[in-house]
Amino acid sequence: MAAAQSIGGDMAKRNKLNLLLALLVVGLALFVWFDEPPSTESKPSPLALLKEGEVTDIRLTKGGVTTLLVRESEGEQWQLTQPITAPVQPFKVDSLLALLAVEPFNRFSVANEASLAQYGLAEPMVEVAFNQGAVTFKFGAQTALDRRRYVAIGGEVATIADYHYYQAAADYNDFINPRLLPNNPQLVAFILPEFTLRHGESGWAIEPAEPTVSADSVADWVDNWKYTSALSVEALEEPPTEIEGRIEIEMAAGERVTWLLSENERHEPQLYRPDLKLLYQLPQSQRRLFERPLSEVSE
Repeated sequence: MAAAQSIGGDMAKRNKLNLLLALLVVGLALFVWFDEPPSTESKPSPLALLKEGEVTDIRLTKGGVTTLLVRESEGEQWQLTQPITAPVQPFKVDSLLALLAVEPFNRFSVANEASLAQYGLAEPMVEVAFNQGAVTFKFGAQTALDRRRYVAIGGEVATIADYHYYQAAADYNDFINPRLLPNNPQLVAFILPEFTLRHGESGWAIEPAEPTVSADSVADWVDNWKYTSALSVEALEEPPTEIEGRIEIEMAAGERVTWLLSENERHEPQLYRPDLKLLYQLPQSQRRLFERPLSEVSE
């Protein structure tokens, strides 16, 4: 009987201890809850109030070199106008416009201009100005620990993700659209040294006539021109010295694009556009752009 009473007493003590521990845990949880209530801070606001659709021009300045991008009147197309004139890759512009909506990791005011030096902002590495400087981002140094990027805008300093700096620091060549033709071109004719393709009421026709060339083969050839992009594009004041041929492309609006065909030292094809003074490097596989559409193989 005494042993049973002893066991019962031990169990009672153990239950009391477990209850006390449970109450202690609950008390600690309540203490933490009331000592540090859930954050009610609002979501950080963007650094700029300017909206993407309101931007008419973007000026990049790096090392004394200015790159100017201007929105065309249609609204969606952009043009590089300085230091050269060239069509622009849309996604490159989108990466710059994204700055307007970026939410900083933190932001703070500085006492005076001299204080900017410690953030690498006394002489910014890159400046991105929207709408003739109405909103300007100035990029400075990286933060020491988390490698974020200091930017100055509107009298404040903030830190943002570092990749924004590398997008802003791109050379003007990086903005040039490598596509040979604009999006959705209304093509009328291709005039090459050995043959011509013209679009009429019945579709595309090759001159001189080639009965073995199918309509599908011609359509594939035209699509290849529509969607081909160069491996690289560079500004070149004068065309290459050895020109293999001249290619004229006519469009429905009366526009005519002229290309001069040559090859580089690796014997890869390249096209020079005289009106833009741009040289487009192409892979060897794109020599088919300058060859007749494939004929059907007779069995």
